[in-house]
Formats: sequence, C-alpha cells, structure tokens
Amino acid sequence: MLRAVERGLDKRDKTHIYKHVCMDEKSIRRGHEYVSMLYDGDTGHVIEVEAGRRAKSVDNLCTKALTEEQRNSVETVCTDMWGAFH
Repeated sequence: MLRAVERGLDKRDKTHIYKHVCMDEKSIRRGHEYVSMLYDGDTGHVIEVEAGRRAKSVDNLCTKALTEEQRNSVETVCTDMWGAFH
C-alpha cells in the first residue's frame, strides 16, 4: 500500500491552486497508529500523507505538500475537532 500511495503522491500536480483543503487523521493499523492527511476539498484527492497526528504532522502536511503560492491561495480549511488541527 505504501508504494501505491507514494506513486500517487508523485503524480500530483504541484502547480495546482487549491481553494478548499481538508485535514483529517486516519487509523492505518489496529491500535493507535495514525496518519494525517491533507486533501483537496473540491475533488477529494489526497494531496499529502504524514505519519502521526500531532501538531508537527499537521505543520509538515502544509509545508511539504503546498508551495507558498498554494498556501496563500487556500480560502477554506475543513478539519475535525482533533487538537492538533487547531
């Protein structure tokens, strides 16, 4: 599965301007192993996946996945109530 995710992330359009993005955490195995995900709020396409669900994971999502121009173009961010997303 990891290779499939990596291939998909490598194919993403790094120049696309995202107006609406969403962040969520997902359990990937039994127990408490999570990843944080950033995805396009308009299409649902995954933009980036980061290990963990802490504030640092969220920071990495935004800085690794999006250029400064892309970050400045975001109009809305949808998240759940998990503390790291505030």
